[in-house]
Amino acid sequence: MAAMTQRECSGLVLVFGLAWEPVIGGDGRAQALGASRRAGSTHMVFPGGVMAAVGHGSPGGGARRGMAMHSAAQCVASLHAAGSVLLMAPIENMGVWTVACHEGTVVSRTDCFCDSAAQAGRIADELRQVYAQLQVIDALADPSMFSLEVLAGQAGRHSQLERIASLRNLAAGRWRWLLPALLVPGLLYPAWRDEAVPDMSGPASEANAHALWRDATERQLAARQTGTVAGEALLRSVYAVPAGIGGWSLLHVICQAEGARWNCQAVYVRGQAGADNEAFFREIPSGWKVQVMALDQIRVRWHVSHRDAPLRLDVLQGRETTDRSLLSALQHIEPAFERVSVGQPEAMTVVLPDTDGAAAIARPPSVPRVARRPLQLSGPLRSAALLLAHAQPISLSRIELAHRSEAVAALRDSRLNIVLTGDIHETM
Repeated sequence: MAAMTQRECSGLVLVFGLAWEPVIGGDGRAQALGASRRAGSTHMVFPGGVMAAVGHGSPGGGARRGMAMHSAAQCVASLHAAGSVLLMAPIENMGVWTVACHEGTVVSRTDCFCDSAAQAGRIADELRQVYAQLQVIDALADPSMFSLEVLAGQAGRHSQLERIASLRNLAAGRWRWLLPALLVPGLLYPAWRDEAVPDMSGPASEANAHALWRDATERQLAARQTGTVAGEALLRSVYAVPAGIGGWSLLHVICQAEGARWNCQAVYVRGQAGADNEAFFREIPSGWKVQVMALDQIRVRWHVSHRDAPLRLDVLQGRETTDRSLLSALQHIEPAFERVSVGQPEAMTVVLPDTDGAAAIARPPSVPRVARRPLQLSGPLRSAALLLAHAQPISLSRIELAHRSEAVAALRDSRLNIVLTGDIHETM
């Protein structure tokens, strides 16, 4: 089988050939980081969710500067958020790319390259023993069924590779020649101490450092979806999704935060005798884009835009206040959910603009560090509104709604079950 590879498309880089491992229960992100570091990978992608997997690898420096790298396999999983799907597609000079996903999660030991169609067929035979309803998309037989542009159109925060910070990765990367300077700075200090280091001794320099670090921190925070206005707009849109349209039944809804809007999609399955596409198209809400996936499955897409005050540094609470007040509030609403999970704080990375030596300026004590705690709540859709009263320091990144016709209504369960994924922000 061929190795990992990259392809540029639509202004980004698609990465093929990551190693995938399932993440089950507990602190999913911590498990994902641990698995990636144990493998010695430099990058990982972890979309989160109830059913989750982490993809990791070392794609190297093939991408041009400023181009984000995205997992091609995760883009396929976003296209097929329901059921079990295997895609076999030719990639020029690499072989047959073979990737499988189940309920929107990439399957382990796929996202690989095969030397021939027969080898890919053997993988399909093995997967059918586990997933009886496996749908095979054979782009070898029909090239129109696969397009890099379609994959790139699915890219977002959920598919973007993040670099794993570690000394080992630094040693393996293209900056490994800097390690001697980092490990023995005393040898180089006399040569540059009077030129490269900004003079931070005066009041003006201290004020400049404060402004640079605060502005950079504020920009990082402003990029995150937060606040009750955004949450209300999103929940109103989810509440408005019909459970049935023209004899078709809702399977699930997924909304992903992308900048100043949410990208949402819903999947419907044909549930009644006599139901057809004509009835579905006739009754769908305005603004929905329809994609017919199969004879009995239709996907619809729409966007939810919002205008809200950005998250600001001066409104964040300290860790102790979060522990005492916000977590107490979550404990009070916990009985209305099936599960509420809060992870450990992780420092938010802030990068100064690399202009006029700014990147070399140390953070002054007057600018606090910001941390974020992974947060996930799952339970009845009706309980989601309880989070809005405490949403100011919380940024939601993903919402998943499942329609389960067999469920019985109860305090912590219903036919419409939602999973809210995001972060709590605080100062350290």
